[in-house]
Amino acid sequence: MALKNYKNFIKTSALVIDVRSVTQALYIYSILGDYFKKNSTVLLWKGKSEDLFFLSKIIKIPERSYVLNIDSRDSFLSLNFKTVRKIKKVLESLKADCNDYTLCTCFASGLYFELIKNFLRVRNKDVIQFDDGLINEYIVKRKYRFLRFVINLLHGFIFFPSKYTLFSDDRYNFIFTCINPKNIQMLSDKFIINISFHVKRLFRNISLNNITIEQINSALFMSSPLVEAGRMTKLDYQKLITKTLASLKDRGFKKIYLSKHPSEKDVNDRFYRSLGLDFSYTNYPSEIIIYNKNIRAIVNPLNSTLFLANHLDLLKKIKFVISYIPLRGAFIASRISKISTLLEQKNIPHHIVTFDE
Repeated sequence: MALKNYKNFIKTSALVIDVRSVTQALYIYSILGDYFKKNSTVLLWKGKSEDLFFLSKIIKIPERSYVLNIDSRDSFLSLNFKTVRKIKKVLESLKADCNDYTLCTCFASGLYFELIKNFLRVRNKDVIQFDDGLINEYIVKRKYRFLRFVINLLHGFIFFPSKYTLFSDDRYNFIFTCINPKNIQMLSDKFIINISFHVKRLFRNISLNNITIEQINSALFMSSPLVEAGRMTKLDYQKLITKTLASLKDRGFKKIYLSKHPSEKDVNDRFYRSLGLDFSYTNYPSEIIIYNKNIRAIVNPLNSTLFLANHLDLLKKIKFVISYIPLRGAFIASRISKISTLLEQKNIPHHIVTFDE
């Protein structure tokens, strides 16, 4: 099936788009932009209203957009009945309007997603997955399945969690992706569509119209919500970032632009400013900033940006990359290996900064 026939996937009378960041919204918009204009489309925005307002300045968002402003992590949501009631209230109003939804999401896993799917009675065949970064390159078995089943019962729906998460979940077969992952359970059963061209075109247009960086040999620093996630203390995180940026400046990159992770709060903003980081484009996805011709160095926290940038053909002009390593995290050794291999293939110098370096 050609990409021009992607609308054949949406056979319901209405569409719900589960979006948790500006980047996720843009991935989906690159393919389903026409649907963002329809009255039958609903956008569920789990973040803050100011972030959705920022998105509305870049693209046309659906008229029916709901701001939840919640923490969607299972560790927070599982026993937080007040927040779950807030989510259910929105879903009940949507169910009263329509009982025939397609659900598009970049994270088809976890309690928040299951609440949306089950309370709107979305069929498995009507779930369409989009990228959520490098995690889709890993086959992840779902932990504590029975406990999760009990938690689902407590929140009013019967569902025993599937064995695998995200792209390897055997319930869902339709995937729109930029990174085109191969390491997926039951890969032969999946219908995978490469949307790199469409994302590249959208990101390039947004960058050309919004990002003005004139100083040659500028750098991009991507922050990480390590403090918010409890993986590092504020003091340890700042120590790691100070060391990382010193290494970057030693190599002649003086003008450094900040791209903040959508889950990061403002706890480190004063610290970032004290280091001289430029906040001009802090809310833009990092890939859009990299499109600017004068960004020549990248500092990353082992996220998926370099891989997406590679698929979007953005690494040709990059002269130097630093990866800073958190104290704790999933698949750290594998991520370092993948990034190092990619950069070696591109002949881009790669420096790794660790907390204990």
